[in-house]
Amino acid sequence: MAAAWSLPREREWVAERLGVKHRERDRLSQRLAAMQDVVAAERDDVDRLAVGARGLVRRIAVGEDEHARAHRELCDAVELRDALVAELSALDDEIGRLEARAAKLQLADP
Repeated sequence: MAAAWSLPREREWVAERLGVKHRERDRLSQRLAAMQDVVAAERDDVDRLAVGARGLVRRIAVGEDEHARAHRELCDAVELRDALVAELSALDDEIGRLEARAAKLQLADP
């Protein structure tokens, strides 16, 4: 009798957790897309200061410190982006486990 009562409750819990995790994934995907834009902008800044004769003139005009600062900001942005990618991957794994659990619960007798 206890098993029959807990099965619907567990199904409900898994469905609720899946909803939470999918919303979390949507928010994280939006943050990752925004971070991709930041990385691209930082890379453009570094390239602007580093490439060709114009880059040399810019480095001389703004100083090597500006180029080093732009490069550090690019590295920081890439690190944050990579952390978001790893977090998204872990979240996808968790969603996969919850979906597998939900499928098993659907096959279980009520």
